[in-house]
Amino acid sequence: MVRSLGVDLRKIYEHASFTANRYLSSYVVAIIVSNLLLAVFLIIFGAGQTFSLWLYGPLFIAIIIYKIFSSIQASRAGREISSGEAELYLAHTLKRTEYLASTFLVVVFLPALVLLATFLMIVITVAPKALSSSTLYLQLIYILAELSVHGTFVLFLAISGREGIASFLGTMLAFFVPLFLSILVSNIYYGNFPPQYYQAMYTVTWIFSFLSPYTYNYYYLMFTQSMIPMPRQNPLPSPWEILASSIFFLLLLWGLIFLRFKRKDL
Repeated sequence: MVRSLGVDLRKIYEHASFTANRYLSSYVVAIIVSNLLLAVFLIIFGAGQTFSLWLYGPLFIAIIIYKIFSSIQASRAGREISSGEAELYLAHTLKRTEYLASTFLVVVFLPALVLLATFLMIVITVAPKALSSSTLYLQLIYILAELSVHGTFVLFLAISGREGIASFLGTMLAFFVPLFLSILVSNIYYGNFPPQYYQAMYTVTWIFSFLSPYTYNYYYLMFTQSMIPMPRQNPLPSPWEILASSIFFLLLLWGLIFLRFKRKDL
């Protein structure tokens, strides 16, 4: 048995594989739909080009699809807890830490890995020049952070055993956070508001942004690199600061999940 930090890595791998195989159809649907969108967009608009804002569009759409998928997967953790299935695993094979680790792999890491790997394969095929840009690889960090924060937040809700709430809220966040961010960023950057309103909108933008660092970075670059002259341009939060906030929030969420699940009666 391979052990690290008091957990059995083989058990984590086996339970993660078992859970992923149970919901294989969901993976297949998400992979096919998002990959078709990525491939069509890149072939039509990005063939042979270097990295620029055109690459953000298909990723933006694919991330929404994967967020919905990870929300469904995370909410199933709630079903396992409420139905007593989690108790069966913990009674015979897994520690609580191992159960949480395997759930994280299925809900967050595996979907993110599939999305990033598929995107890179398509880029290699239709736009190999983009691989020479460091900006491309930087976006992969933002994507991983966004998918991790979203999946972990939904998992935090699902740990309470409320699958419906976790799935609904996760899906709504996947759709509406990008919409709210586009409105907030455009109003902050081009708006003419009194200082107190500007500060309030700046704070709200920060809150929504660390839930979706890649989406915010997409809007940030789209507005700051716009060639359209505007009479007023207010400062926006730094994408690097948003990314750091997202990572801190992710670590905080995992600490809360661990403590909550450790103390939960199953």
